[in-house]
Amino acid sequence: MDRSPQRFRMGTQTVSIKAEYDGDKYFHRMNEILSAFPSAIGFEIDGDAIDFLTKDNGDLLIPPIIGHYPESIIDVIPGETQGSSHRPRGPQAVMS
Repeated sequence: MDRSPQRFRMGTQTVSIKAEYDGDKYFHRMNEILSAFPSAIGFEIDGDAIDFLTKDNGDLLIPPIIGHYPESIIDVIPGETQGSSHRPRGPQAVMS
């Protein structure tokens, strides 16, 4: 993978966000995505849900983060963030 900006899309709006790198993996913090898409609650690529990355023990990272997919456009799923328990389901990525 590379550090080229990730394209995020909601409706007709597309925004590029630079990836962060922790020495092992490239990723995107939810709070940065929320700056561009305040109603974001989930993410998909070609209709497949992207799960939030977790620690080895399965706990979500805080702030939540998602992986970097530079060859794809990530579709942002809007919704109500207050009181929502919705979380996209998909292949689980594990980060140590």
